[in-house]
Amino acid sequence: MSIFSHVELLEIIEAYATDNNGIDSEKALSDRFDEDISPLVIEQYGKDDEPAMNEAFNDWSDSLCKDGELHELQYINIATLANTHKRGLRLCRFIPK
Repeated sequence: MSIFSHVELLEIIEAYATDNNGIDSEKALSDRFDEDISPLVIEQYGKDDEPAMNEAFNDWSDSLCKDGELHELQYINIATLANTHKRGLRLCRFIPK
C-alpha cells in the first residue's frame, strides 16, 4: 500500500503551495484577485460590470498558471468548479460590494 493511496494530487499541490507561500485554495486565489486586480477593473469599468470582472479574472488566473504561480491542476479544478456553480467562485462570482 502506497503512502499516497488516500491522498489526491490536488491536496499535495495545495499543501506544497501552503508551505511555500503560494496560492493554496480557491479562496486564496479570489482574495488575491480582490486585493490586486478587482480595484483596477472597478476603476476602469465600474463596479457593476460583471462580464469585465469575470474576463479580468480569467485572464489573470490564466497568466498565473502560465507563469507557474498556479499549478495547472489547480487552474483546471477552479475552472471546472466555476462552470459547475453559476455563482460563488470568482470565475462566475458576484461583483464585490
